[in-house]
Parts: sequence; C-alpha cells; structure tokens
Amino acid sequence: MLLFSSAEAVALTWDRHGKVCGLRLQKRGGIMSIGNAACCNPAEGEPLSVSLAKVWEKLSPEPESSLLLGGYLPSAVCIEFLMPKLPQAELSNAIAYELPRRLPTPLENLEWHYRITGEICKNGVSFWSCRVFAVQARDWMHMISEIDAAKLQPDMIVSPFMAAQLDGESVSLPGIEDFFEMVHSARGDTLPQMVSSPQAPSAPSITASQEEKYAKLPGWQLLENSLPSDERAKAFVFFHPALLLAEYGLRDCFRRDLKMAIPLPEKFRPLRSKGLKVACLFLSVSALILFMSYTGRAWWDARSRFAALRAEKKNISRQIKKIVEENTKNKQLDLTIKNIYGANPGNPEILQCLHYLSQNIPDGMWVIDFNSTNEKIEMTIKTSGEASDTEFSALAQTPFFSTENIRKRRNSDGSTDIFIRLLYANSKEGEPAAAPPLPPASTGGPKNG
Repeated sequence: MLLFSSAEAVALTWDRHGKVCGLRLQKRGGIMSIGNAACCNPAEGEPLSVSLAKVWEKLSPEPESSLLLGGYLPSAVCIEFLMPKLPQAELSNAIAYELPRRLPTPLENLEWHYRITGEICKNGVSFWSCRVFAVQARDWMHMISEIDAAKLQPDMIVSPFMAAQLDGESVSLPGIEDFFEMVHSARGDTLPQMVSSPQAPSAPSITASQEEKYAKLPGWQLLENSLPSDERAKAFVFFHPALLLAEYGLRDCFRRDLKMAIPLPEKFRPLRSKGLKVACLFLSVSALILFMSYTGRAWWDARSRFAALRAEKKNISRQIKKIVEENTKNKQLDLTIKNIYGANPGNPEILQCLHYLSQNIPDGMWVIDFNSTNEKIEMTIKTSGEASDTEFSALAQTPFFSTENIRKRRNSDGSTDIFIRLLYANSKEGEPAAAPPLPPASTGGPKNG
C-alpha cells in the first residue's frame, strides 16, 4: 500500500491474445506526461508472466512508482448501480447482499471489489454510484500465479473499466472486452451501463476525441515507437487500457480506493520508500537511544537525589536524637534546679545547734531524737543516771537558742530521758532566754516543768 501519493504510475495490461502493453505516466506540476512505453507480443505457447516481466524490465520504473495491473479475464464483469449513502463497512455488506441479485455466480465463488465513482441525486434523495468489478475465483488465482511468476508487486489488480472516466462518452476496450462497452448516459441522474458494442471485435469503436485527449500528452511518440511499424496506427487502441489505469493511479481517489480493493498476497506488498524507511528506522533507533539515555539519566539523578535525601534524613535523625538526649538531660537538670529552688532551705541554724550541742553536752549524755520545726528545735537527750540542773545550765548560754521547755523522765533501768524544746534566738530579738529550772524527777513518767 502507498505511504504517500506517487508522482509516477506504471500500468501493465494484456489482451485475450497475451499481448502486453505498459507505460509510465508521470505527473509534474499538475501536468501529465508519458515517461516510457513498451509492448511485447508473446511467442507461441509463451505464458503471460514472461511478457509481463519483459515489459516491466523495459519500462525501468522508479522504485516509488505505483503499479496497476489489469487486462483480459474470461469471467470478469464490471457493473455500476446505486446504493444508499452508508459508511464503508455497512456499504460493503450492502453490496455483498446486492451482488447475487445481479450476477449468476454465487458470491462465495467470486472475488470482487468496488469503488465510489460519484454521487447521484434521484427524486430528491442522494445515492452513491458504486462501480463493481467481479471475477470468478479460479480465474483470479490463475492470474495471481502468473503475476507471481513475473515477480511483480502490484498495488492493485483491476479492470481498466473501473478506472474509466467517461466524460459523456462511451469507453470500449477491444482485446479485453470485445462485445461490450461502457456507455455514459446523457442524463445526469442515470448510471453508466455496459451495453453490447455495435462494432465487431475487429473494428472497435474509438472516438477521435478520446484519442485526441491523450495524443496531446508529452511523450505520446513513445507509444508509437514501442510498436512495430505496422501497428503504430493502432497505438491508442493498444495503450488505451494502460492509459486509463495509469491515469487512475495518479488521481487522489486511488489511495482511498486501495482500501476497498481485492486483498493481494502479502508477498505482493511493494518494497518502496527504502531510503525513507531506513531514515525512519535510524531516527526511531536514535530516538529510542536518546529516550533510554534520558530515562537512565533521570533515574540516576532521582536515585542520587533519593540517596542524598536518605543520608540527610539519617543526619537529621541523629541530630534530632542528640537534641532529644540533651533536652532530656537538660530537663533533668532543670528539674533538679527547680527542686533546689523550690525546696525549703529549713533553718541553717540547725548546724550551729548540733555543733554547739556536740561541744557542750556533758559526758554520759547523748541525743537520741532531734527535730526542727518553725523556729523550734525539739530533742531528746538520754543519760545513764540522774541529771542535775547544773549539767544543763550550759545549754542556756548559747547565743543562738533559748530554752523554752525542759521535761525529764526517769526510766526503770535507771537512765533518764530529758525532753528539751529550744527557740531560735532571733525569735526574741536576739536576747537569750534564761533556762527554766528542771522539774523534779518522777518515776511515773515525764512531766512538764
């Protein structure tokens, strides 16, 4: 199938006698010209494939040229009828349904395709004008084998009648179809029809206007020069089918009609635009390499950034952990400081009191209980025997405390417990108070003095 519109079309046609005619038709700047022409009369018993190969070799076409083949097929028919304006898929099904009503051969034994030649309005309704080419499958396969033997790769195999533009005149193709011609109606709302040719096969009806149309093409002389001298007067008759096909191959509708043509074997697919395909392949490979390089670079950059982020995350985590640990230590230190600042320092004079007592309590006495509360000190002193008042007189001499109360209790083991309550000296404006006299000892328990 063509990738782009071709500026050159090659057409090969053959008649019922195996005579092959071919030409190259070129289109430059909207002007068509004949680039080359060739003709081959087969030898006795020579197959069609040999003549096709010879003509193809003589034409020496460009690799980008489109190739159309067509010619005599015993069972080929070409008909035209109206169909509703349907999408392509639905139109194909509708034509397949219509063909058995118009052809005597079952549809499964036919190879066929169609093309839309125009639009006709009838009774205010628009219809597609569909031209159908059909051939029996056995004849089609025989032709395919001949083309395969010639090693040709055509874009389309089609009857020249399918390519004809009538322009108000009839078209006859002697040698391909001797008994019928395609007639264009003078009315614009009717279709071209295949009717019986009024001329005998040996005298085909060729109008002067048709020959004059193509005789103006540059390179027309190539057609005559490709024929033997005794056949040059019939150059148009022989090359008319090829001219129809080549001209059709250069029209814009050809690429559209390729989608509806009879499918050809895969090995017939032309190998053209090699340079373009190589360039496309090179660009595709280059684009793939660039894409893979870009993807690899992007992946590597993303991986590097991700690794950097992970390292930074670890570093931040370590710093956060360190800060948390320091903060915990600081919290503990702050709590200690807070406890220190919030703690009641008590009475600093206690140390002075203890120091003074340790130096002035007589021998044989010891402190067994000591308590300081609200500028008062309560203590219990134990003696091993009876205690006299003189033994406690030294306690009243301290400048730091004054004796508020002394009680004494004699125990059954002969020891004595003395309960003393002292006041801080500053509680009485720094004047030491006289020690109260000791109460008399009793055996019934302690008594307040």
